[in-house]
Amino acid sequence: MAELRLLGAVELMARGQAIDLGPPKQRAVFAALAVDSGQPVAVSTLVDRVWNESPPAAARNALYAHITRIRRLLADTTKADGSPVQLERHAGGYLLDFDPDGVDLLRFRRLAELALSKDLDDGARVVLLREALELWRGRPLEGVDGSWATWTRAHFDLYRVEAVVAWARIELELGNHEAVIPRVHALIGEHPLAEPLAAGLMRGLHAAGRDAEALEVFAAMRRRLVEELGAEPGAELRSIYQSVLRGEVVRTVPAPPDPAPARPERAGATHAVLAQLQGTQFSVPQQRAAPVDPEPARRAPCTLPAGIPDFAGRADVVSELIAACQEVGRSGERTMVVLSGAAGAGKTTVAVHVAHRLRAAFPAGQLYLRLHGLSAPPAPAEAVGQLLRALGVPHSAVPQDPDECSALLRSLTVDRRYLFVLDDAADEAQVRPLLPGAGSVVLVTSRRPLSGLEGAQRLELGSFSDAEALRLLGLVVGEERVMRDPAAAADIVRCSAGLPLAVRIVASRLKARPDRGLATAAAELADEGRRLDLFATGDLDVRASIGLSYRALTAEHRRVLRRVCLLDAPDVPAWVFATAAGLPRTGTDAVDADGGRRRSGPVVVAADLGAAIVDDLLAMHLIESAGVDEAGQPRYRLHDLVRAYARERVIEEDGEADRQAMLTWLLVVSHFSPRITSGPGPRSQGDPGPVPVSER
Repeated sequence: MAELRLLGAVELMARGQAIDLGPPKQRAVFAALAVDSGQPVAVSTLVDRVWNESPPAAARNALYAHITRIRRLLADTTKADGSPVQLERHAGGYLLDFDPDGVDLLRFRRLAELALSKDLDDGARVVLLREALELWRGRPLEGVDGSWATWTRAHFDLYRVEAVVAWARIELELGNHEAVIPRVHALIGEHPLAEPLAAGLMRGLHAAGRDAEALEVFAAMRRRLVEELGAEPGAELRSIYQSVLRGEVVRTVPAPPDPAPARPERAGATHAVLAQLQGTQFSVPQQRAAPVDPEPARRAPCTLPAGIPDFAGRADVVSELIAACQEVGRSGERTMVVLSGAAGAGKTTVAVHVAHRLRAAFPAGQLYLRLHGLSAPPAPAEAVGQLLRALGVPHSAVPQDPDECSALLRSLTVDRRYLFVLDDAADEAQVRPLLPGAGSVVLVTSRRPLSGLEGAQRLELGSFSDAEALRLLGLVVGEERVMRDPAAAADIVRCSAGLPLAVRIVASRLKARPDRGLATAAAELADEGRRLDLFATGDLDVRASIGLSYRALTAEHRRVLRRVCLLDAPDVPAWVFATAAGLPRTGTDAVDADGGRRRSGPVVVAADLGAAIVDDLLAMHLIESAGVDEAGQPRYRLHDLVRAYARERVIEEDGEADRQAMLTWLLVVSHFSPRITSGPGPRSQGDPGPVPVSER
């Protein structure tokens, strides 16, 4: 049977061979007749179609000449193929008599209309639509120019888009998303403002687990609509977008059918459907949907760093954190747990360890964000953007405004069980924009307690016990090495002053040198002047870690810390910090620190003035509480390694005038409270005692 092809280059086929249709104008005349095969086309209409609105004077004569040549071509085709193809003259014009099933355009329209209009099951519909769409070979009426050809192509394309949208919907419901994606994606390139196509592509990508690409489709469509039409996407696209963002199932997508039954050949399948339409008994195998898991098909995001294999100690803190997070998850009201502690206390290690243990309790996902609070914190919009991208939001869809970013984050996570780990937060202001919606849990680590975060539970991470420190040392270097020299191991732990980072650094150095004895390492650490130098390996450095906390203080509070570190005392009262800052001492009735005797000197007012300094140093975990003395005054002490660091800063930062002021201050403090510099009580480990200013 002869074929007349219009859905691509205009072609007349006979026995599989293309018939030469002649020059462009003759081809245009043939196309103008072919699009209305079986119906008469007026001469004036043919002239308008071929020569547009301004035909030349001899257009009719030229038309008759082209028609004569076309009749000869059709006669040759009939002779070669046996198909009765004729071009007849009618009162209303010319009629191309061609079998409708041999004209791809007419066959496409018939198949698509049948599929879209009849009460068929999806199996029958999709067979018709597949056949219809496969008739398209390219740009309709290719090789024909003019405004009529342009308008006709656009008209054909509307039919095609409608058919593709219907076909994609059915294929997706049958679980054939891999067939949908390439065809719809290509068609969107031709119709960039067709929202139904974008909706079908988004559904297909979501079904394939490619949510990020689905969101990119929405972002691109929205951008084009706003730029070209000044309009936002319609309700269908917005609904799909929100569902994908929240990880919800956009559409039930059944599993592919059992491949055992052979699929009928294309022509046979189409005729079977046509037979069904005509009432003939014919059964088209239906593809049944498999049960679908109501949970999102995409994999829940997990950006947690890997846990360490030699995690040691902290059993009580881990249990408390797990209980707190689970309680938050049940109540749905409290959403934060803040884990604070000194530099090097192991906050990140503990938080990541706990997060991995809780993964199963938070099926929506587990997200980790390093905030670099005291070094190089990201801008608020960038920090929220990192979380949004981890949730599958493409970069182009992340709002520029920080408040909009935070609102989107809350919208995506509300009523879903996410676990967020916000590591190394500087302050409350850095955390607030990153908080998810209700139902999620946020585990925050910080050197500060972040007491301004409303509703947060707080846990403080202190120093290792000797047993915990020995356990970590043994896990890293090997229990046998520790057991061979337990005394040296105890000395290493003592010099590390219970700081987990210090223990890990020494252990890592020893592990790298299996020929090195623990006694040698302990002897080196006994030299207090070199101790901080030895607590460094690779990018782990106790001095640098303490330095971040130190530089976060105001200049005045740094100066106070440098003065107090020179005192040879295990602990001091609050008024010492006040006098170290040079705060005024007024009044005459004071409670002294060495037994409660009242005398002239530093007074309660000074202690009150020193409270702000103490609070700041406590918040940064540069000092810690040491209980109360006999007079009921709170006392505070410096960690040994903080004291060593501060004494280094005295040498680096204080000039001669500062040193003289320190000497005067030490003399005054010694006069009012001898216990501070030489009184009874054990000295803290590694404390070299007061350093004469003259030697500095």
